[in-house]
Amino acid sequence: MTIPLEDWIYASVASLTLLITLGFGEWLRRSKNWPAEVTRKMIHVSTGILIYFAPLYLSSFVIPFAVGIFFAAVNFVAIHRGLLKVIHASNRKSYGTVYYPLSFSLLTLICWDSSPLVLMCAMVALAFGDGAAGIVGSWMNKPHEYRVCADKKSVEGSFAMGLVCFAGIALTLGIFGDRMSWNRIAEIAFVASVIAVVMEAVSPFGLDNITVPFSAACIVFAMTYATAAEHLLIGLFLATAVSAAAYYLQMLSASGAMGAIVLGTLFFGLGGWPWTLPLLIFFISGSLLSKLGQKQKDAMEMEKGSRRDLAQVFANGGLPLMVFLAGYFYPMEVWFYIFVAICASVTADTWATEIGTFFGGIPRNIINWKQVKPGVSGGITFQGTCGALVGSGLIAFTAIQDLKLALTITLCGLFGSLWDSLLGAAWQAQYECAVCGISTERKNHCESWTTRRKGFAWMDNDAVNVLGGATGGLTMFLFLNF
Repeated sequence: MTIPLEDWIYASVASLTLLITLGFGEWLRRSKNWPAEVTRKMIHVSTGILIYFAPLYLSSFVIPFAVGIFFAAVNFVAIHRGLLKVIHASNRKSYGTVYYPLSFSLLTLICWDSSPLVLMCAMVALAFGDGAAGIVGSWMNKPHEYRVCADKKSVEGSFAMGLVCFAGIALTLGIFGDRMSWNRIAEIAFVASVIAVVMEAVSPFGLDNITVPFSAACIVFAMTYATAAEHLLIGLFLATAVSAAAYYLQMLSASGAMGAIVLGTLFFGLGGWPWTLPLLIFFISGSLLSKLGQKQKDAMEMEKGSRRDLAQVFANGGLPLMVFLAGYFYPMEVWFYIFVAICASVTADTWATEIGTFFGGIPRNIINWKQVKPGVSGGITFQGTCGALVGSGLIAFTAIQDLKLALTITLCGLFGSLWDSLLGAAWQAQYECAVCGISTERKNHCESWTTRRKGFAWMDNDAVNVLGGATGGLTMFLFLNF
């Protein structure tokens, strides 16, 4: 492939500008005692300006793609060698400077030829919006801080990010896009900016440099090139309203509410009620049932309570989202049946736990049938199994009108729930407290670290839930094909 001379000139000027910006930022940090976070974000924004205009001046994606990969590698080495303090002297552990050019390279590879406008909007969210959040948060004397995941964020920074994203995406679509009404542009910019702010809030350790641009790119693409603008806007409002109510009723934590907004917006906005209803029934029914047995669960010191966090939301909703997106981009009826079977499995598991906890019974290990203490992973009861069957059937018969398919999905959901229990009994991590001697799923107990006695360290309750749901979906796939 022959690369035009103009591309080399633009790349050279951009690289020289970046080096000058790095030197200026280092001078401000050392001589003027500017906070490292401010100089880092200043370089973050300056680099974004160069990247933003690249599709307008470069004819090929080869140079920007290669440059992004190169700087990702350089920054990775610099972090481990303690170099380039001007961009790596952050007050928190972060690989954000690696994710930043990596995101640009991947988006360049995906969007350069087919939808450069999407790439530009994604870089608005990444470079300008995220940069504004960091700069405003650092300059404020007493910002109103909040914590959703590991990193602290500020209300003022998130608000600034939303405004900058909205204005930048709207102007990009208005100036460089096809002729769209300003109402349509405002809708797209509003949904994309809200989702970008949410993803920035819930992404720890610099991962927002991946989640923010990719989520903004997905929203802009769907609302610009697909016919989902109104649905996405409605989905955003509905998901926000339901998540806010769930947070107020203590069904979701702050991080869980953020994750539910993202999932709800995508499911309703791109799939409508058929894809949204099964997950909505799972969430509402599971949350209400969890309130019934909360006292019993507290007494048993069960690890998961009634308030779902971000990990739980994506453990139960992440796999359905992947199947949904596969069905969205490669439409086939089989994807919907697999999706419903996964929802039936996670619902069956939740109902089994909550019904079994509330109504009691003698739990027995699903492998050797020995009696175990209530709340121990892998223990099942007759009452809980009946609850699993009812929960799975509720999802199946609500989503599927065909009797044979609904019955099949009900059994797939029950099987997924039982497989969940099998995984919990055989391979889920179990720890022992050195202080009180109790067996627990928690890594910390009695204010001290516990010791793993069985299972794999990575196989926690969320991992078991994902694998249990996958089993229900795989069983349905096998039934449909064989």
